[in-house]
Formats: sequence, structure tokens, C-alpha cells
Amino acid sequence: MPKHYNVFVYGTLMKGFDGYKKYMCKGNYISEGSLKGVMYHTGSGYPAVIYDSKKGGEITGELYSVDENLMKDLRRYEGVGSLLTCYEEKVVKVQTKTGDVPARVFVVSPFWKKVIKLTGTSVSNGDWKKFMTAPPKKAWQSIAPLILFFVSFIFVFQIIFEITG
Repeated sequence: MPKHYNVFVYGTLMKGFDGYKKYMCKGNYISEGSLKGVMYHTGSGYPAVIYDSKKGGEITGELYSVDENLMKDLRRYEGVGSLLTCYEEKVVKVQTKTGDVPARVFVVSPFWKKVIKLTGTSVSNGDWKKFMTAPPKKAWQSIAPLILFFVSFIFVFQIIFEITG
């Protein structure tokens, strides 16, 4: 019997975004859902969530059931296992209208938390769709997180270079 996974998506994999058209349309939609955390706009057109079940705000998204092949594609899309991505795969409780459901989600790894906090723009309502459809900000507000992200990226590589010597 094929293995299936519950997956919670909160950004570019949701309906209406390119990731949905490429990946999630192959999964089975279960329901809307939410989890606790803090969402950031990375400055590169996608969100990153720092999961925090105790102090986090509500992060809204969609819950899907996916097969093993699609799960592998999602891991590759999110860059799981690469030092160049900020994401890790985690199993968390997702709140739905019918109760809590354990699901996999791609959230910020501990190594990248400080970088994301320093360089990202907080999405205070935890809703990526609303954030992306809000009126545009002034140009400097959009560019500043991207510049900070690249500076942090260089900083991380400098640390790695110093460690590996």
C-alpha cells in the first residue's frame, strides 16, 4: 500500500501560487488549517515560518494528503538537506475545524532563525495570501530585507570558511 503524508503549506505551495500549479495540485486537499509560529517575508518572494507552538501567532494555510513521490518532490523544492536553504521538515499539530491533525511542514531550521529574524519582514497576520495582495510598500521597504539577506548569507559563508579553514 502506498505511503501518504499530511502536509501543511502556508506560502507559494498554496492555491493561487506557482508552487501549487507545479506540485500541490497533484495532492489531495483536506482543509484550511493553521499552526503557531512567526511568518517572515524573506525578500525573495516567498515566506519562512519560525515554528513556535507556545508563543507564536496563527499561521494560516492549507492541509493536503500527498503520496511518497510528491513528498520527495516537495523536499527537493524546499531544499531539505541542503546548507543553502533555510528550511527543515518538521511534524507539527495543525489546527483544523474538525480538530488537530499531525502534518509535515517546512519551517525555518535552528541554524537560520537569527538570519531570518534579522533580514526578513514580519508578516504579522500570518496570512501569506493577504500579505501578497496588500498594497505595495515603498521601494526601500521591499529592497532592505533582500540586501540584509545577502549580507547575512555572506556572513554565514564566512563562518563556514573559517570553520573549515
